[in-house]
Amino acid sequence: MKRAKQLYNEGYEFKLHPHDFIPFFEETVTIEQYVELDEAVVTYYLEKWTKEDDAILSDLASRFINRDLFKYISI
Repeated sequence: MKRAKQLYNEGYEFKLHPHDFIPFFEETVTIEQYVELDEAVVTYYLEKWTKEDDAILSDLASRFINRDLFKYISI
């Protein structure tokens, strides 16, 4: 979500405008909006973001959807 918020703040033109996330990006979310944002809505946008022109957003969304998360190492 951080990358999507960053792009929104920079004026990026999403292929599908993230209407449901705007209150979160602008930090004006109400309790009702928070409750309405369920797993199905988030998954829908993640699926759409896999096809975005922004390589970082597309990669992050694809990794989440496909459960191909970054590996971590102990140091």
